[in-house]
Amino acid sequence: MNHPKTRLRTWRTRAALVGGTVTAMIAATAAPALAATVPLTLSSATGPSGGGNTITATATTNIFTTAITPVVEFQYVGTGTAASCSATYLAPAAVAGTVTGGAFVQNAGVIAATTVKKLGTNATNKIAVTVPAGVVLGSSGGTNQSTAKYNLCVYTGTTTGASGSPLIGNAAYAIAGQPTLTTVTPSTGPALGGNTITVAGTNFPSTGMTGTLGGLALSNIVVATGGASFTATVPAHAAQTGVSLIINSAGGMATKTTAYSYTNGIVISPNTAPQNTVVDVDVQGVGFSAMDFTSSNTVGTIDTKAHVYLVPGKYDPTTNSSNKTLGGVAECGSVLVVSDTELICTMDLHDSLDDTTGAAVSGTPVPKGTYTLTVVNDGSVGAQSGTGYSVSLIVSGATFTVSDY
Repeated sequence: MNHPKTRLRTWRTRAALVGGTVTAMIAATAAPALAATVPLTLSSATGPSGGGNTITATATTNIFTTAITPVVEFQYVGTGTAASCSATYLAPAAVAGTVTGGAFVQNAGVIAATTVKKLGTNATNKIAVTVPAGVVLGSSGGTNQSTAKYNLCVYTGTTTGASGSPLIGNAAYAIAGQPTLTTVTPSTGPALGGNTITVAGTNFPSTGMTGTLGGLALSNIVVATGGASFTATVPAHAAQTGVSLIINSAGGMATKTTAYSYTNGIVISPNTAPQNTVVDVDVQGVGFSAMDFTSSNTVGTIDTKAHVYLVPGKYDPTTNSSNKTLGGVAECGSVLVVSDTELICTMDLHDSLDDTTGAAVSGTPVPKGTYTLTVVNDGSVGAQSGTGYSVSLIVSGATFTVSDY
């Protein structure tokens, strides 16, 4: 026969086992473990203050399942090291903090993104997010921050509290002030490019900025400390006045219209030759491919074709009686266009051009002296007033000297 105490101990043991199981089940149901957080790769980790741009966020695993409608928040960090996202969804709240020790007023605390889309029919690892307008820079005393950091946080829903919608993905995101452009120095230069300009303005980032001048890329961009100016190398461009400067950075785009003018300058080599000789001259400029030099083999022809003249001063084709006011003393013929930026022609210094007819005068050599080599797209009389007329301007590299030796 069992002893009464033995039966009592057996009953208590069984009751404890059942009670423990029930307690464990309740605990597991009431406080489920949060889903593991997955780092996200953003298509762009920076953007302009004020949002409006759309970025994509890609996970390495399929966290955006069909059962989940992802909710995205931008949680403000400031200018220091990025902190972790909240473990569960936070109620959106704009924060207008106080300025302490010269710190910036924070214009944004937790900002919800209203446009979030899963990408692709069966995609479960990629979403598109439009950055909300509330993701902005703070200010202090009328001065805006140059940069600010946020955490992009993705949750399974909008339930707040300790057991609210869990965090499933996160990434660091930064914003920057939009650049401004004020001055370009110098504001004019040769079509060949290669010269350096200095651009003044604000919010130029130390890295990652690109720019174009007349639609062509600037190179060697170097931003000064403080981001108030930068230098860059000018690209080659056909002669044109008032081209635009456009800058792109993490803070957005800035445009300055009529920022720069390209003069139709050329550079030649060699730039000297003895009298009564024949010399091949290499000419570098821009826009040669569009010119028609088909009459250049007949030196001295006055027509609407392109020509290369040796001029005693600044070429002037306007009418002076029946000839040009200031035409060439010689013509560089047999023009071979190598590329849009280079041509080679042959200068015969045995025969100069007639002042009245423009024709070559056999036996009359080009006088000794210093001249300007000039490329024109129209060699007719009075062409300067014609539509589309262009002429290379005098630059240091375009002078040519006829010497004794």
